[in-house]
Order: sequence, then C-alpha cells, then structure tokens
Amino acid sequence: MTDPTPFLSLESSAFQGLSLNEGEAIRAVFRPDLDERLHYATGLLVLTSERLYIQHADANWGHITLVPELSLRQSEYAGLGELCVLEAGRPLARFQHTLSEARAAASFVDAFEALELFGINRVRARPEAPPDEMPEAASSVRMPLLRLLAFAR
Repeated sequence: MTDPTPFLSLESSAFQGLSLNEGEAIRAVFRPDLDERLHYATGLLVLTSERLYIQHADANWGHITLVPELSLRQSEYAGLGELCVLEAGRPLARFQHTLSEARAAASFVDAFEALELFGINRVRARPEAPPDEMPEAASSVRMPLLRLLAFAR
C-alpha cells in the first residue's frame, strides 16, 4: 500500500510533541473543528500505521493502539458531524465537526479502513448505526445539500 499522505511530516508545527515509533508512518490526519461542547475549537487526530493519536486541548498527545476490534463510525445529524472511535462496538472517543469538515472525516475513515493490520486487509463494512440514529441514507455526509433539498419539498 502506498502512503496516501506523503506531504505530511513530523516537522510541521501541528505535530509538535508527537513521537512515533521507528517504522510508524502517518497515514491520515483529521482536524475536527468543534469541541465536546460544540464550540468552535481546533483538534487533531493522526492516524498512523500502528495507532490513532489524539491531541488534547492542553496540546498533549494520547493514543489508541490499533487492534482488529477497533472501528470508526461517521455520522451527521442536523448539520453537525461526529466521528466515533469504537472498540468491539463500545465508544472510546467522539469528535464533533461541522459540515465543512465532512469530506475530510470521510477520507479519514476511508484511510482507517484501508489499513493493513496483522497481515490482514482491514477493509470492512461500516458498523451498523444504533437504532436511535437516522439511517445511513438519510445521514449521508457526502451530499448534505441533497438531503436538505428533500426536506424543503
């Protein structure tokens, strides 16, 4: 698999304090633009070949080690998007974003699903949405304007 993000390097000031293992490579970056209170704030998620790094509000880094049970779920409702990190279906972390970041969130999920881990292809179906959420067709972040037009009719 070729590195989809050759332009990313640790020399960037955005990655200050991030320390990768030898051989660990950055695969994708996502910058959620809302905090947990839904206020505008910058965040940073870095997907590598081994971990998912999360930059906290105090600029310190945390990480989640990539294991086969780990998955990402992207959803959108009422103009707000959410990227949820799940382990065996249990939420570990949630990141909110506006629709302007929806395409970047989808690309991040695609990069995550394309990772090869433990010699097996990581590509799989996205987890089912919980019953209290809108169905995938109605919550599509790839064409939110079409969904809004459907409401206008």
